[in-house]
Amino acid sequence: MDKKKNQISDIFRDKEIPQLTAVYLIDETHNNKYARLFHSHDSELELYYVHSGCGYYMVENQLYAVKEGDMIICNEKVLHGDAPAFNNSMRSYCCALTNVRIKNLPNNCLIKNSTSPIVSCGSFAEKIGPLMELIFMLSLDFEQLYDVCSSMSISVLLLINQLLLSRDRHQIRTSANNSDAIVDKIKHYLDTHYTKPLSLESISKALNMTPNYVSHAFKAKMNISPIHYLLYRRFGEAQSLLMNTELTMAEISDLLGFSNPAHFSAMFKKHVGLSPVQYKRSIDLMNSKNN
Repeated sequence: MDKKKNQISDIFRDKEIPQLTAVYLIDETHNNKYARLFHSHDSELELYYVHSGCGYYMVENQLYAVKEGDMIICNEKVLHGDAPAFNNSMRSYCCALTNVRIKNLPNNCLIKNSTSPIVSCGSFAEKIGPLMELIFMLSLDFEQLYDVCSSMSISVLLLINQLLLSRDRHQIRTSANNSDAIVDKIKHYLDTHYTKPLSLESISKALNMTPNYVSHAFKAKMNISPIHYLLYRRFGEAQSLLMNTELTMAEISDLLGFSNPAHFSAMFKKHVGLSPVQYKRSIDLMNSKNN
């Protein structure tokens, strides 16, 4: 083996080593205690590993199906958050790192914006899972065991980077089968028109398909109905607008195709866990603490 290959200096700019800032366990207890806020980090990269269960995760207003053995990559300044209503007892571990300076990528980024943030760890999952669990356990004594936790988390980062490089090198471009192509067509339509007041009937008519076929084909692959997928796209955008603009609830409701502000507020609270007003206050409070 050529020891000169894959050295740290070949991966990180200026031989700068990343620093671990926090480790989290995200499970039902955590979600019940802390508000689920769609958020981003100004100077951190986060790696979420799905240790068990399955569900959906939102990254930059795109909803992704995730399952045990998947790593979710959240670059610096990228909005992300879970979809709690569809998380089936999901248990995950998160490592937050800063000073991540990978060559040919912006600071605190592991992937390009055009790359899927979900990495299937495959046969490595049975090793990465216990490793992430161990990092969390050791982080409970962060002051004494920081160097150990940091070294282990950097090892995970490097492994995921290699999996990404391998995926890019060996990805075989095959044409999707007919069923996948149809579902991709439905998803593309929803991603393009989610701000419109759509129904299953109007979606089906636009795609020249029957409502029953659209519903069953989409759910068979995505494990979520087209309408629920549509709602999560809207709520992801709503969270972004509440976080980054001064638009009123009525204006956001109208922009996202809801019939009226009251309906928007009720649906937002049902799926996010907070009303739009509570969510906005939480964001303002979070920002005031950071300033």
